[in-house]
Amino acid sequence: MQPRWARGATMWLGVLLTLLLCSSLESQENSFTINSVDMKSLPDWTVQNGKNLTLQCFADVSTTSHVKPQHQMLFYKDDVLFYNISSMKSTESYFIPEVRIYDSGTYKCTVIVNNKEKTTSEYQVLVEGVPNPRV
Repeated sequence: MQPRWARGATMWLGVLLTLLLCSSLESQENSFTINSVDMKSLPDWTVQNGKNLTLQCFADVSTTSHVKPQHQMLFYKDDVLFYNISSMKSTESYFIPEVRIYDSGTYKCTVIVNNKEKTTSEYQVLVEGVPNPRV
């Protein structure tokens, strides 16, 4: 039979271990940092009408965890979401075949990791020229 004080100490030890475990799990959940987000346009931000355009969003995410973070990449044109992808990769692309004048506009990318988010600067895509006639 345990002394009465030993039973109370066991209970408090259990409470203490539970609190330590909870704080440890909380710090693991928030162990991701979005260092930077950038965007590129290939071949360039100014493109000829009818040519292909690829928009790339780059995310530099650091973590203290051994788990690679799942994140969302959101592509916007003129502040309207047009492409949303969940990924574990640091780079995602959006391909626009044969751009037209209406593809001109202001583009940006937002990265979300565990309720943290960071958005690129806004970039201006300019489509120039008239399309080649089709026969």
